[in-house]
Formats: sequence, C-alpha cells, structure tokens
Amino acid sequence: MASSRSRLPEIFDSYQKSLQKIDAIERQLEEKVTEKRHRAINLLDEIPSYRKSTLRLYISHHSDLETAEVPISPPVSATPVANENANAITNANANANVEGTDTSPAAVPNEIKTKEVKKNKWNIEIEGRLLIGHKDHEAAELLEKSAKVLAKKEGRSYVTQSDVTSDANMTSRERAATRFMHDREGEDPVLPIKFAHFFDRVSVSFQTYQKKSELKNAASFTPGKPRSKRGTNPSRKQAPTPPVRKENYTTNGVVSSLFWNRQRNNPSNPSSVQNALDTNAYHAIYNDDLEPEGYENKIIATIRLHRRWQEQRYRPSNAFCIALLPSFLPKKQLPTAMTNHPTNGVQAPPPPPPVSNDINVPSLMTIDDGLQFFHHYIKKNNLLDANDLSTVNNNPVLEELFGCKTMNVSSIQSLFLSRKLMVPSILGTAEDCPIVLTYVMKKENATNSKNRTDGKDADSGSSTDMMGESSPKRRRMSTSPVPQEDVEEPTANLLSCDIDIDVPHLYHGRTRDILRRIKIREYEYTSCRTKALRTVEYSRANEDIIKERLENIVKGKALTSNHLPVLAALAKAAPDSEARKAAHFDAKTTLLVDRLVEHSQKAKSCWDIIDNCLSMQNK
Repeated sequence: MASSRSRLPEIFDSYQKSLQKIDAIERQLEEKVTEKRHRAINLLDEIPSYRKSTLRLYISHHSDLETAEVPISPPVSATPVANENANAITNANANANVEGTDTSPAAVPNEIKTKEVKKNKWNIEIEGRLLIGHKDHEAAELLEKSAKVLAKKEGRSYVTQSDVTSDANMTSRERAATRFMHDREGEDPVLPIKFAHFFDRVSVSFQTYQKKSELKNAASFTPGKPRSKRGTNPSRKQAPTPPVRKENYTTNGVVSSLFWNRQRNNPSNPSSVQNALDTNAYHAIYNDDLEPEGYENKIIATIRLHRRWQEQRYRPSNAFCIALLPSFLPKKQLPTAMTNHPTNGVQAPPPPPPVSNDINVPSLMTIDDGLQFFHHYIKKNNLLDANDLSTVNNNPVLEELFGCKTMNVSSIQSLFLSRKLMVPSILGTAEDCPIVLTYVMKKENATNSKNRTDGKDADSGSSTDMMGESSPKRRRMSTSPVPQEDVEEPTANLLSCDIDIDVPHLYHGRTRDILRRIKIREYEYTSCRTKALRTVEYSRANEDIIKERLENIVKGKALTSNHLPVLAALAKAAPDSEARKAAHFDAKTTLLVDRLVEHSQKAKSCWDIIDNCLSMQNK
C-alpha cells in the first residue's frame, strides 16, 4: 500500500515563491523609482524654469459722456481762452473732494452751490493673449481628471496638485505634506497666468490736445452745382474750393498718470508684499471737460509696460551694438515726457501731438545671449590665441571697446558689466527699459462710436477678424461739402503688436512637489525607526540586537516572530501613515509564515507516524 503524503509542504512552497515574486517586483520598482528620481533631478538643472513665448497685445478705447457736479466759480472776464480744457485732467483713481469745505448742518448757509457739467469719459482697454497657450497646464488638468475617475472607480481618494488650496478632505498626512511642500519650502503652486501678471508694472499717462474742428469750417461753405466739363472755357474761373483751416493743437501741459504694480504692500503685514489679482485686461479711465462747440479733442495716451522677466535682462550699449550687433541699434528715439520746459526764460511752444499710434519695443537680451554673440564674433574673426585658447587677441574694434589689447575669456562677463557694455534693466531705476506705446484717442475712432464702420465689408458683408487686424475701410460717395473724391469713414482705432515674454514652466513645480512627497515618505520611515528604537530601548533590550532586527526589517529578509515587538513599535511610532501600514503588513505576514511553518512541521511529523505504522503493518 502506497503511503499518502500531505499537500501542506507544496502549498507552503508555492506561498514562498509568491512572496519571492512580490519581493522581486518591489526591488524592480525601487530601482525604477531611483532611476526616475535621478533623471528628474538632472532635468531640473538642465531645463530652464521658463519658456519663451509671444504675447499679442490689443489696445482699444471707449468714449462716453457722464454728468458731474462741480462748484460754481465766481464770474470772470468773458475774454476767450486759447484752451478751455485747462485743469480738466484728473487722476481716475482720485476722488473730487473740495478741501477746507465744511459740510456740517451748521454750515448750510455757506454751502457752495454746484451745477451739473457734462464731461468726457475715456476708457482705454489693454488686453492680450498668448499665441501658444498653456499646453502644459491643460495636459496636467486632463491627467488629473483621468486619475480622479480611475481612483473613484477603485474606491480610493486621489488628491491632485490643484487641490492644495482646500484641505477639507485631506488626511493628516496629506495636510502635513502640503504644509511641508508650500509653507516650509516657501514655494507656491504654479498657476497659469491670465494676462496681468506678465508685467511687473503698467503706467498710462494722458494729455489732452484741442483745436477747432475743420469739419465745422468746411460745413459753412456751400459750393454751387458742378457743371459738365463739355463745352467749357478753360480760361473761365472754376468754382472756388472750400477753405481748409489748419489749426494747431493747443494744450495746457497737464499730464494725468495711472499706475498698477503687480507686487504691493500687504495691509495685514506691512513688512511683506503680496501679488495683485491676475486679470485678463487693464482698464484705465480718464475724465476731461466736454469740448466747446466747434472744437475737437485729441487724447494722447502713453502706455509703458514693464515686462516680468524670469531671468535678468540687459540693454546693450550703443558702442556694443555698433561693434558687434548693428541690428540691435534703436531705430527711433523713445518719447520723452509730455511737458513743456522753458528755454532761456521764454516758454517754448508745445510740441505737436502724435498723428498716429506708435510702438517702441526695446531690444533686450540675457547675459548668456551677449556672451554667445561675443564668442561668435571672436570665432568668426579668428581672435583666439593659437598658443593659449583662453586668451583673446583684440582687434582694433575690441581694443577700443574693452580698452585692452588682450583679455582672458573668463573675464569677458565682468568686463561687460564693469564697462557698462550691457546695462541691467531693473524696475524703478533709470536703466529700466519698458515697452512704450503711444495711442491716439478720438471720439470718431472709439469702439463705441456711431460714426465708424460696423466691421463689415460693404461688398461681401462678411464679418472681419478683429484679432490683430483693424476693421476694413469702406468707401462711399461723399455727401459732405468736399466733392470730387471719396471719403473714408472713420474706423475703430485698434493698436496691436506682438511682444516676447517669459512664461513659467509647470514642470519644475510639479516635479519638485513629487520629489518632496518622496522626501516626506522617506522621512516618515526614518523617523518611525528612530522612535521605535527608543521605545524598545526603554524596555531594557539589547541595543545591538534591536539595530540588527531593524536592519533585517528594512532589507526585508529573515523576518521571524522575534521581529514582532520591533514591528509593533514601528507601527506605533508612525500613526496614520504608509510606514504604519507597512509595519502592520510585515507583522501579519511574519506571523502567518511562522504559523504555516509550525503547522507544516506538525503535519509532517504526523505523516511520519502514519508511515511508520503502515510499514509495521506490512511487515
């Protein structure tokens, strides 16, 4: 009779093989994580924290009438004034208060009488959008949505990087991780910039110019009916042409300015600063007096945009541009302040206002760009010393530029800065180089004007594309007193231009968050080991034995029932964390394996007894 054998050893062997496979997968996962971690750290050093992109600006304006109450001034002489709009320019953010006026009930008899006066309200809009949007944020948002859906199907929670602002549904570990990432490290999440935060400062200056309306003068002339040219005498006098009076613009020289700063003082903590709200556009409001009948106003707005650079930008000097970069030379002079300075005690006549819009974008570069241009120049002209490649033999151009015949390659950057060949553009200093836009505002070319075209072509009736292109001009036969030619209807004044900006990368912030989470996970394991070691030491156990067992637990080998007190101490030292779950899992697995070994040995001994009995029976 054949002896029966137990299946427990076979089951135990298969269980051991399964555990070995799990250990092999864990080792592969750890190796992969370590490899990816090193790769991420290297990419953080190699990839810049921003990308260069193009922002398209759009500037337009609205013109409205509003009623305001002003105090009645005492009677003055009826002598006409050259510019009746004097003292009409005020800051749009300032309130019209009369200083020294008592508004108490006792002062009612002395109350200053007011009257309603119509004023022009100009609203200039500065907006823009990226030609290439925030693709990285869009991809990250889609990935987070898919991860949330998958976690919901599996019955687990998934906290994304976008949820750090709300910690209501977070565990204590996730709250600690969030505080560690953003409070202790001092780095906020990278959010997609709408428009306003692409600039550190924006300033708008307004100045009003006035002249007599040429249209009114031409309307007073009524020419006779035009005759046919057939059979006419050439020597006969033709109908007189309408008089065209060219009046010069006049101004009182008052300039009103508005400012916006991205960083401002924190009201709750004056020693710190906070960012202003990021918006999609700027609105600058300017009020001036209504022009008299027969006059027209022209508002000149000078807009200065101070771009927000992620890396310091420098303005190359004229000498540097003439020698190495002729294309960087400014093609026109930047507009000066709109003020009228006296010359030799005599007030100089006011400069004429700009006729059309103007764009002035300065040419800036980083210090690395300047060094790259310089190295290209010395390589092209073969100026490196043949015996010592770290020495540059200057030609006459470089000798005049740097003031020396030879120089070391490592000292080029310091020579750039010491000789002011590249001047840093710093906000709030004289070397700051903003974008200067000159914008001309009239009622007839405002976007809400009834005298302009509606943006549709008269022939095809198709809608025009206002994104970066002005409205098409529609020609019609003139019904005005100026015959013999077509007149163009006024079109909306839209100023558009493309500028280079720096857009912060999402990769760096998200990668650093992942690395911090890994650091938090490692910190949990190491801290609980230290606490567990102290806890077991209080029980007067041998320190060397405890350290040996801790090392076995960390490496995951030779775990027996003797390791259970250490595993319990590890779980107690790491509440509500992954280390606690891992310690519980190892303890349960170790206890289960020990019981399997014990029962297998008992079963084996029982089968040995049965085999002996069967053998004796056969004999």
